Amino acid sequence: MKKLLTVAFFMICFTSFGQVTKEIIKDVFVTFPEEPERIPHEKGQLEYKISTDDYLLSVKIYEDVLTNYSEYEKHKKNATPAQIEEFEGEFIDGFIQYLYGGNFEKSNFKLGEYFGRHVKAEITFPEIETPAKKRLKFVLINNTMIVLEGGYLYESERTNQIIAAFLNSLKLN
Repeated sequence: MKKLLTVAFFMICFTSFGQVTKEIIKDVFVTFPEEPERIPHEKGQLEYKISTDDYLLSVKIYEDVLTNYSEYEKHKKNATPAQIEEFEGEFIDGFIQYLYGGNFEKSNFKLGEYFGRHVKAEITFPEIETPAKKRLKFVLINNTMIVLEGGYLYESERTNQIIAAFLNSLKLN
């Protein structure tokens, strides 16, 4: 029993060693298995990314996604929670449609008071025969869309564990 506990302890220490938690926007955190590359894009979009032969992990931050956000904030104060969920859910669905087309499965989740979608998609690239599989999380936080992406070409238990841990690491402080 003592050996089993010792082995379990070292496994936990070993798997958590090297992890890097990033504050991607104010009070929103994601944990990567190692230090990600920080890639600024045009129009204020920012990306944190790790790409290996086995998987891709990425966080994309899109700012100012709601036009007339100040007007939306005024209307939101008088809206019911169901109306807010419906509007923000439809906005997120449109964002997903814009980025990935219609070939995906989705389900709802909440991160604190914010609404989001879990998405599974299969993307085909002309240069490779095997379709890439992606698991994503979209969450709208105020006027910022956060997209977490875990992708792979060849599925393995290790890759699934890394991607699941990454997607589940999205937290509010």
